[in-house]
Amino acid sequence: MPQLSAHFHTREFHGPVHPELVRSLERLRTLRGDRPLKIISGYRSTEYNRQVGGAKKSQHILGRAADIPYGYATAQEATQAGFRGIGTKGRFAIHVDVRTGGAATWAY
Repeated sequence: MPQLSAHFHTREFHGPVHPELVRSLERLRTLRGDRPLKIISGYRSTEYNRQVGGAKKSQHILGRAADIPYGYATAQEATQAGFRGIGTKGRFAIHVDVRTGGAATWAY
């Protein structure tokens, strides 16, 4: 399994991952003082995404999304890092993605 970047490995994503997602995660890590960043959820198969209640057209299915720990970064920092989709769910994980098209923010 190959190393994707200086700090991320394919095994953290459990499937294919878009290079732009990795670049944005590296930028976010740099913005946060190079603090380690755990990937809670990366790639999801269509079946697994359905099992966990993910959106039908989830960016996770495309390898363009990751869920990261709550409190790791602000929405503003995520935007600065290049993420175009940012979702929050209370004190749970923060969803970040590099979707094509316009930006979107939401709370679950």
